[in-house]
Amino acid sequence: MMYLSRRKDGFTLMELIIVMALIGILTSISINIVIRTLEAQKADATLLEMETIKRAIAGDPSLIINGRRADFGYYGDMGIMPATLTDLMVQGTQPSLTNNTTYFITYGWGGPYLSKSFEGGSATSIEDSWGNAYIYTDSKTVNASGDSVYGKITSEGADGSVGGTGYDADIDLEILKSELVSTVYGSAYTIDGNPMAAGKVYLWKPNGTAFLQKDSVTTGLQGTYSFSGVPRGSRTLSFKPAGGIETNIKSILAAEGGVAVPRVTNISNLVFVTGSATLVGSSNEQVHFQLHNLLGQIITIIDYRADYPGNYSPTQGPKYNQLIVNAVTVFSETSFPKMAGSSDRIDSKGNGMTNFVLPDNQTRTFIMRDFQNKSAVLQDMTGTSFTVVLYSSDGKQYSFDFSL
Repeated sequence: MMYLSRRKDGFTLMELIIVMALIGILTSISINIVIRTLEAQKADATLLEMETIKRAIAGDPSLIINGRRADFGYYGDMGIMPATLTDLMVQGTQPSLTNNTTYFITYGWGGPYLSKSFEGGSATSIEDSWGNAYIYTDSKTVNASGDSVYGKITSEGADGSVGGTGYDADIDLEILKSELVSTVYGSAYTIDGNPMAAGKVYLWKPNGTAFLQKDSVTTGLQGTYSFSGVPRGSRTLSFKPAGGIETNIKSILAAEGGVAVPRVTNISNLVFVTGSATLVGSSNEQVHFQLHNLLGQIITIIDYRADYPGNYSPTQGPKYNQLIVNAVTVFSETSFPKMAGSSDRIDSKGNGMTNFVLPDNQTRTFIMRDFQNKSAVLQDMTGTSFTVVLYSSDGKQYSFDFSL
């Protein structure tokens, strides 16, 4: 016997309900997956943007030309952090890019460091992938790891609010001091081969203004010197030995970490002869010392000054009445008011000073005679500290410090 089925093609109502429920669940899952994927993409894109902004500030260490790092960003050009992120795109009142041909440094605003079409970039803000302005600070802090932080870029995440979890969480990117500055160190030697002890080394660097900043340190007994916190980039050193003139311009590249400068030698110098400062006379009223010319040239001295503030009084003295150089009197006065006191340039006193020369590679003995008070009583100069300045015909000055 045959039985015929009563079922027709199609779904029953229950089956349709079940199918719709499954479609809804799958759709919900798909939407969540798409949303999470989009949020992840936005988070990744935001972090990439923040890293681009950081490179605009700190430079790109991977950009190498002829074996040398070539990009130091805004900080390398300006020597300071930008006040706002839009300073990376718009010059405004920031100093223009300048090429200093004396110290061979190009500095100033060399932007734009970010394209003006940078996502969300405008005259007022730069936005993350969620359309919210990045928060930027150039306040110097120390992070939890003990690193010095010079600046920080923050995205407040998907919700555009401080804090949060997941994709709403803030994204922070720090700009560390160690990514911006270097330490520069080395040693210097004068033309006679001796360490340039107690001399000056100058380092020229940008400081956010239209002028270069000149930092200085005093060399150690072995001619050593060190500068910390130097903005990375091309910088210049110059050298001034004690009693000499500023010479030996040397370009350096301050890149990662400490920069050891090759030993600088043959620095010209007018040398104060160590141990030559002595007192002579029955009352220790005569001051003797010697200078050795290692400048590589003859120089003509047109004026002379001795500073010895101590107990000096313009009205009571002590003053000296003669300056003698290698047994030749170049200044002499008998009237107390016309004698030379502390800080007096003697060419303006009385009949002035006779010019004299310091031959190259020769030593000359200087005598300041007969320190006395207003009553012509000879004065004992024991324990007095002096700074002597010689003025040359080419406009340079040579200074020396010594104590008796």
